[in-house]
Amino acid sequence: MAKRLEFSEFTYGYALTENLGRLNPIKAVPVFPTLIDEGKKAGGYDVAIAAGGSLPLLLQFKVPQVMTRPSKWMPPKFVPPYYRAHLRTRLNDEGFCQHAALLAHESAGYCVYYATPRFHTSSALEALFLTGEMVARSAFVRPSAIGPLTDEDHYLAYSPSTADVWRKSDLVQLSGPMDSGHFLSRLRAEMSTRARGEVVDFRRVLESMVNAIESVRPAGSASDLPHVTVEDEWTQSRIPPRLAANRLLENRTPVAAAATFARLWLDSELVVASLNEQEGPLGS
Repeated sequence: MAKRLEFSEFTYGYALTENLGRLNPIKAVPVFPTLIDEGKKAGGYDVAIAAGGSLPLLLQFKVPQVMTRPSKWMPPKFVPPYYRAHLRTRLNDEGFCQHAALLAHESAGYCVYYATPRFHTSSALEALFLTGEMVARSAFVRPSAIGPLTDEDHYLAYSPSTADVWRKSDLVQLSGPMDSGHFLSRLRAEMSTRARGEVVDFRRVLESMVNAIESVRPAGSASDLPHVTVEDEWTQSRIPPRLAANRLLENRTPVAAAATFARLWLDSELVVASLNEQEGPLGS
């Protein structure tokens, strides 16, 4: 039997990104396009950029179902309750598969992760948010760890008590632990390869997302038909992705354009990770 969580994807995403900004020595803060365009401080994001060696990170939040009974699809050694997160593998209204596009963006050399909670009650979310433990109680899965998928239904199955994640469609265990400790270690290893003072080129980040969608989007999609000028940013996704990106750049900074495009087209949050000046225990 499957049950819905007691909180929404939006609530989980907000709480997780807020807690990411509290980490030490790694600090990861979301990009707020409106605040950047208005010249305001965006939750410490401006500091992360100034520090250099920053790492652009794309997060796609998943809110799973809670599986309360055993079934033939329950992974070995799992016991209820465990979680099942649905992956978007079918063509969406814009004519492309989200998982395929995220996989293509990661393949271009960028950090991309699905983030999903390892708890399911509102009381747990509130307590973890207040104590800054949202990251520690989440699972982080790279699209490349899942691999290419067909347009059938696919899920991630995982437990609140282990770091293992399974692909439910064919019951294959994914390679490597998916807990927060390994997630943060991979981010730190990636940042160690970047020179201090290296500036993130967000035009290239935006270009990669556009290329990723175009590479998996069938030619002649319905939303590629000619459109009149679109003023409302929330309808930008109804025009071809490259045209949408160019229009966003007309009245936004590259970082704000990239963040807006990530939300509208990939339903994902653009986050910038950097190392704090004073290092403490990882993930503290």
